[in-house]
Amino acid sequence: MAASDRPGSSLGGGEPADELDESAVTRAAPRVLVVEDDIHIGRLVERILVREGFAVVRVMDVDSAWAVLEEPEVVDLLFTDVVLPGSSSGADLAAQLRERRPDLPIILTTGYDQSRISDHPGLLDTVAFLPKPFTAVQVRDLVRQELGRD
Repeated sequence: MAASDRPGSSLGGGEPADELDESAVTRAAPRVLVVEDDIHIGRLVERILVREGFAVVRVMDVDSAWAVLEEPEVVDLLFTDVVLPGSSSGADLAAQLRERRPDLPIILTTGYDQSRISDHPGLLDTVAFLPKPFTAVQVRDLVRQELGRD
């Protein structure tokens, strides 16, 4: 299933496909997987990124994130909260994903201190970190930076 067909996903642009010029169709929007259990924060991050032209898939837990990540080439960047429901955290997800896809940009965010990441020594050396609360500009700029688009 394409990222644009998945429930809870959005694509930037908002123009009907028949009105897009050919160059816009050939350039795929970078795809960001947002893993956030707070529905309001998840929607906020999704709106920020869609407005910037990114394709967004938003899920609320690690199991759902893995379901998306199992599809080849679906995700260009992971943006995940550290504290998530279930037995795995966003830090667990990031650490496991770092081993599988060392080139994938990852942004961890949390309103807690960084001790929630202490089970994964060195993880913060290989991912970006954005403390909560954050602004739209901080989200936009960090995602652009991590994707090499700044």
